[in-house]
Amino acid sequence: MNAAMRRPLALTTLALAASLALPSSAAAPFWAGRVQAPRLVDVHATARAVIAQVGAKSARVHLVPAGVTQTNDGDRFVSFTQEHLGLPLVGAGVTVRLNARGEALLVSERTTQSLPTSAVARVSAREAVRAATRLSGLGESHAAPKLVFRFIDEDDVRLVYELRLAGRFPEMIAPRALVDATTGEVLEVRDLAVRARANTYETNPLKSTLAMRDLALAPSSTKLENDVLDSYNCIDDKRVASVDFGFGGPTPVHVCSMLKTAEANSAGDFTAAPVDVASDPARDSDDFSEVTMYYHSAKAYDFFRKLRGEPAAQVVASKPLRTVSNLRIPAGISSGNFGQIGDPNIPLEPFQNAFFSPGGEGDIFSTLYGFSGGSMWFGQGPVHDYSYDGDVVYHEFTHGVVDGTLQLEAWVRDAQGAIDAPGAMNEGLADYFAAVISGDPDVGEYASKDIDPSMNVIRTLANNDRCPEDVGGEVHYDSTFWTGGLWTARMTLPEASRTVYDRAIYKTMLANPGRGSLSFEDLTNLILATLATDLPAGKAALETALAARGAFPACDRTRTFTGTTLRGPTGLGGFFMAPGRSDLAAFRPVAPGVMTFKYDLPAYAKDVTFSFAVRAGGGGGGFGSQGTPFTPVLYGRFDEKIAWEKSGANLVATGATAATTTKVGSNLTATFVVPEGAKTLYVQIANSGQQSGMYGSVSFAATVGEAPPAPEAAPAEEKVEGGCGCAVAGRPERSVGSLLGAFVIALGAVLRGRKRTR
Repeated sequence: MNAAMRRPLALTTLALAASLALPSSAAAPFWAGRVQAPRLVDVHATARAVIAQVGAKSARVHLVPAGVTQTNDGDRFVSFTQEHLGLPLVGAGVTVRLNARGEALLVSERTTQSLPTSAVARVSAREAVRAATRLSGLGESHAAPKLVFRFIDEDDVRLVYELRLAGRFPEMIAPRALVDATTGEVLEVRDLAVRARANTYETNPLKSTLAMRDLALAPSSTKLENDVLDSYNCIDDKRVASVDFGFGGPTPVHVCSMLKTAEANSAGDFTAAPVDVASDPARDSDDFSEVTMYYHSAKAYDFFRKLRGEPAAQVVASKPLRTVSNLRIPAGISSGNFGQIGDPNIPLEPFQNAFFSPGGEGDIFSTLYGFSGGSMWFGQGPVHDYSYDGDVVYHEFTHGVVDGTLQLEAWVRDAQGAIDAPGAMNEGLADYFAAVISGDPDVGEYASKDIDPSMNVIRTLANNDRCPEDVGGEVHYDSTFWTGGLWTARMTLPEASRTVYDRAIYKTMLANPGRGSLSFEDLTNLILATLATDLPAGKAALETALAARGAFPACDRTRTFTGTTLRGPTGLGGFFMAPGRSDLAAFRPVAPGVMTFKYDLPAYAKDVTFSFAVRAGGGGGGFGSQGTPFTPVLYGRFDEKIAWEKSGANLVATGATAATTTKVGSNLTATFVVPEGAKTLYVQIANSGQQSGMYGSVSFAATVGEAPPAPEAAPAEEKVEGGCGCAVAGRPERSVGSLLGAFVIALGAVLRGRKRTR
């Protein structure tokens, strides 16, 4: 940490007079209440006065107005971002919630005064770009690096370059790098595109029938476009584009043309018929996919506008939001034969995925097609077209809403280690609102057949998933216990209360002050604080639902070994993810693990062997792919859980001891010597490599010593004349001498008594 940093980070939601407190055991308690806000003409001035009135720490930092969002009940969310030395502090700010009566209901802040004293970079922008391209193996983007202050960890603010890199098929669509502007260290490389595997009708072809239905947002012409949505179809007309991917010059690439092939008839209706048979050549220019993509996007846009209560609200950051169906990529990408990518006579191949990307420089598809803002890109799988499944469209659309509100990152570090909670909650909220819009908890019924014909659904919110059993370090799988809790709570409420519940979750997204590195507990507590004001019954229902899943007041990511090998989530093949240092902003010397494993020691244990298997090729991907590979580092601690804390610039597993691993067969093992009196062993697998990895088959085995010899028996008592040498049960045992003495005393008393009776 910079030596100039003086005070700890402040992350609180402040009490406004009479407060409603969440349980004191909550990981990050939030408070809500009411105070009369001063009536000022400028709503930002009103919000500043509230901040000063309640004594918020953010009153002592430089805040810049960031906008006002209003909902249909008159609530206004007044936002500020924090600046320092003329540069933004990314992820820091304040949001004040004011109601229609002029009362302040909530102040949600994340600010800090622990800041570097200089905004002057010691590393040039050019040096930062070189370092990022060298580590990632990616090319340069044409976008200039941006100098900002940024939280690298909760108590570590650094001056960094944010820069975009040239995307690479198929694993990195919109890569961004963070480079320390003082040291030149590459802190993080990650893809900003948010993907889902999925495929539309009213909901999808499996659950609804074709019918002429009203479009929620009518096009402004005979084409599928208006001021907030703009739909395209990817048509292969043998076009070759000259594209600079940042590797030293333009490259010829066979691309499709972005055309608007769907057109309204004389009655203003779009009547294209579905074509979703892989063998049908008409599928490549399927107008219906463009229509259904627009239909579901408009439906989702209308849903969030109604939830906010503003008929003309802009609910995603980009205007217009572009949608692309039938997306295809050059032949040779999937096979690795890059000599074919510029040949227009080789047909384009379907892109088997769907994703939302915020766009901008470096986004490979934005680069190819000249789109500058956020877009939804939907391809065709070998079985089903992804745009046909409404759930998938709603899911990806919600990613766009999250991008414009919560701005969730990928990972966060807490005392237990690393957790992909920001990314998991991004996926979870996308699933949740997809289920709400479609009206059922199953997500992606139609698209699931493209993944596996035996699947009936990609994910379902009607699940029994729990923490920690269903946590493994991958965002889609780690979302389900949390999203399942949100859905369970919603379904326990009366029908009339469910929209209020949904709106409270959306308001929470509006209230977050720009902090993208949220834990499950952080966002849950902010939702509960909003529900405490808007729907107390919903607050109680959510607490109950999450507690039943081991996720309230906090998710304890500890798995206990009971004799059966511990495995990760089924969807991950039974493995656990091990994030790399490139995933976690270059923590040193290791990236902490996601899971902790517990073993209750048997009696007289001398030592314990911990064993696990590393999955070959299970990490890396495009994130820091030129960096060091997954390198497991084991930490063990007896009788207390491993706790991660910052010590200067390093991350330390407090109280834990690193263990040396040995290869035994296909497994890695390490032995821990058991100290006298120890009852429990906790182990965690960290990673000193820059690439991520995967591991599984976790087990413990103890070497048990012999029981200590029993205490020597007391010598046999000598028989005394006139005595029995025995003890009376239930009374303290006394020596022969004491018994004889007592006998003499008693006999004397008898004789004296006889003398007196005479």
